[in-house]
Amino acid sequence: MVSLSNSVVYARMPKQDIDLLRKVTKARGEDLSDFIRRAVYKELACLNYLSEEQKKALGIKNRPLLTQGRSEEGFGEEQGKRTRNIKL
Repeated sequence: MVSLSNSVVYARMPKQDIDLLRKVTKARGEDLSDFIRRAVYKELACLNYLSEEQKKALGIKNRPLLTQGRSEEGFGEEQGKRTRNIKL
C-alpha cells in the first residue's frame, strides 16, 4: 500500500528570492508551498519525468527535449553532442 503522508523538503535560498516568492504568492492569493510544488512539478515535466496527462495539467506543451548539435544560451556547444534545450 502506498503511504499518503507527505514528506517535508527544505531548501536554502537567498533571502531576496524568498521575499520575492512571498510577494508573488501573496499577489496571486496562493500558498507558498503550492507555488513551489508546482514549480518543481513543471521542472520534472520538462525533464520528461511526468506523464503526458500530468504535463497537460501543468500547461506544459510537448516540445523536443534534445537537440542535435545546436545550443541555446551557451549550453551544449560541442558539435554533435545531444544536449538539452535550456533557456534561462
